[in-house]
Amino acid sequence: MTAYLIGKNAIFEVYKKAKKRFICIYTHKPRDVFLKQLEGVPVEFKSKDVLTKIAKSESHQGFVAKIKPKSFVTPYELFQKDLIVALDEIQDPHNLGAILRACECFGVEGVVFSKNRGSPLTSVVAKTSQGALEILDLCEVSNLATTLDQFKKQDFEVIGADLSQDAHNVFDFSFPKKCVLVLGKESGMRHLLKKKCDQLVYIPMFGQIDSLNVSQATATLLAFYRAFFT
Repeated sequence: MTAYLIGKNAIFEVYKKAKKRFICIYTHKPRDVFLKQLEGVPVEFKSKDVLTKIAKSESHQGFVAKIKPKSFVTPYELFQKDLIVALDEIQDPHNLGAILRACECFGVEGVVFSKNRGSPLTSVVAKTSQGALEILDLCEVSNLATTLDQFKKQDFEVIGADLSQDAHNVFDFSFPKKCVLVLGKESGMRHLLKKKCDQLVYIPMFGQIDSLNVSQATATLLAFYRAFFT
């Protein structure tokens, strides 16, 4: 099974770190100077309509990269890390891509997500993530609740982002060094996962809109985590 990247930035970021995974580049722009940056990658010329069909998106900027699929890591490979993000039922591919971008920017060491409980890792996710999808260690699991228990046995604290009354204001919160940060869909995480959390945390709002979207919340909480240990 192959995967696809779309857009110049996402393609080039992955090319810099994983050139060997590239199979070919599809484009309808044979004279574009961008091709010179992808040294050694075969080029095939396709019409714009064909590119859109391959990418399942019109936002490919005239470039689609066919690459070997990314390998997932296991939870056991993440137990020696410090900062893990766990995602549950993130359905929107743009939100998922933006979350992954924030995770890479703030040095998250692994992203765990439930199989069949969220957006698939499409070319839209890859483009929105600006290459983070291919850089991060990703861990796909069948049962996220069970996986959280496994992390807790390895001395991680599970911190959930939630608006419950017993959640802590992030301004006053002391993050644990070994942390699994759990984020669910904007309507809130599932009750089963909330019960697995050691503590809950929320971001206070000061304007008329009462919440951030999940990708913005992810970036904010990760910034607070990094600030706490800086």
